Amino acid sequence: MEPLLVLYDGNCALCHGFIKMVLRSEPKGELRFASLQSEIASKLRKQLNIPESCDSVIFIEHGQVYLYHHAAFQIAKHCGYPLRAIRIFRFLPNAFSKAVYQWVARNRKKVFGAYDNCPLPSVKHRKQFIG
Repeated sequence: MEPLLVLYDGNCALCHGFIKMVLRSEPKGELRFASLQSEIASKLRKQLNIPESCDSVIFIEHGQVYLYHHAAFQIAKHCGYPLRAIRIFRFLPNAFSKAVYQWVARNRKKVFGAYDNCPLPSVKHRKQFIG
């Protein structure tokens, strides 16, 4: 079975914080993670025709690629509460959700900061990170 894969900006403090929240609330440990700066992410982008313009969070579930707010909603589906609660926002108009998500994505490093290098995951979760 293909892994459920979350690709994220490993240099972004907000993205890193989101991944830490997912790790705390994902009970089964079935999600796998790779930074967008990794070789595996680069290969997957080419293989699955994922645009380079998508530079925040990408979710790949059984070969289906989810970008932007759709990725966040799909990831939350695999998590417990309170993170799962963000799925309520999927009922908002798609154009509104996308606009809000992309505004946050554009401004995330200015507001939340960035790392020079992708922080290492905790020893407990290291086996869930690939690439």
